[in-house]
Amino acid sequence: MSLDRGETSGNVTAVLQNRSLRRALIAFTAFRPTESAQWIAILVYAYGRGGSREVGLVAIGMLLPTAALAPFLAQIGDRVNRERALACAYLAIGVAAGLTALAAALSLPAIAFYAFATLATITISMVRPTHLSALPELAETPAQLTAANALSSTIEALAIFVGPLLAGLLIAVNGPGAVFGASSLLMLAVGFLALAIHARTRITERKDPVGDALEGFRELRRRPGARLLLGFVAGQTMVIGALDVLTVVLAYSVLAMGPSGPGVLSAAVGVGGLLGAAATVTLIGRERLAPAFFAGVAVIGVPIALIAFANGPAAAVVLLGIAGIGKSFFEVTARTLLQRSVDDDVLARVFGVQEGLSMAALAVMYSDRSGSARCSRTLRRMAGSAAPNSARWTNLSASRAARHFAW
Repeated sequence: MSLDRGETSGNVTAVLQNRSLRRALIAFTAFRPTESAQWIAILVYAYGRGGSREVGLVAIGMLLPTAALAPFLAQIGDRVNRERALACAYLAIGVAAGLTALAAALSLPAIAFYAFATLATITISMVRPTHLSALPELAETPAQLTAANALSSTIEALAIFVGPLLAGLLIAVNGPGAVFGASSLLMLAVGFLALAIHARTRITERKDPVGDALEGFRELRRRPGARLLLGFVAGQTMVIGALDVLTVVLAYSVLAMGPSGPGVLSAAVGVGGLLGAAATVTLIGRERLAPAFFAGVAVIGVPIALIAFANGPAAAVVLLGIAGIGKSFFEVTARTLLQRSVDDDVLARVFGVQEGLSMAALAVMYSDRSGSARCSRTLRRMAGSAAPNSARWTNLSASRAARHFAW
């Protein structure tokens, strides 16, 4: 079943009129650009000290502990009221970002800056699992939940533009430390705003912290369909993360676009993501989201595979824009399907596992940043295998998913 345009608009309006949902989305709107800006500031700081080699080492050194801790930190969203856990996460980011800004302002040794920046990155990993697990409690109907996920995806797409712009302006004014200083103030304000969010009452259980955290993994073992979803999420995160590397190779080594090339190609993904996020409102009210999910998987993978055969910048821009559209549909459907298929009392922990897998996938990508020759080989391997593998995995996974859930 699908809703007509008036009903779709009505559900989006209802989400924005729901005071707690509106506040949660406002907080997420403030958070996402600062997340991107802080990461850029870290990489700029590392590049200024030791070039691309230090960038790779620092990225891996921050992403791996974040990947390991994310599933355990996410249990906070299942042990206390999620709106309170969300507020605590934002406040923790504010404190950690403030410490990082202080380290930069006082010209402390780089190890101190990296330590506080790592703490900030770890606290950032708490937000998305808690935000996504809180939405089902804040939404009043399934259609509102899909609408809230669509709006969250739109916010993520906008952050691709706003985050780098914010980072660039602040770094130009006073270096990477300015990014963390501004982020600290904003996140502290957002944390206090989140304290005004009120969800429906839910019962939380008190268990052993470590055993309780592992329940997210046990839930995935019990739910093959949800496990399959997370496998796709990790794989697509790696593909999208690879674009950070491959757009540079494409722009310089393949398409000869010059210094502006990487920015143009990255912007194409962002524009496509924004258009796709706007189009995901068509999913509101649909009972079966599996077709849109698998279409999103294919629309990400196939255009990226075809980029290696692009005969000019215009074709590459179009293909990356299409991949951005697929990314938005993939994100909205994957999140909504997880929210539908996983028990509510472990939902934050399952999203924590997803966050950890995403961070681990990005760490793998940064570990491969050892020169354009290797990246070029990676691109050619992707071109040779991604298209058939995408179709094969889509068909296989569709049949497996159908056996587990009526998606």
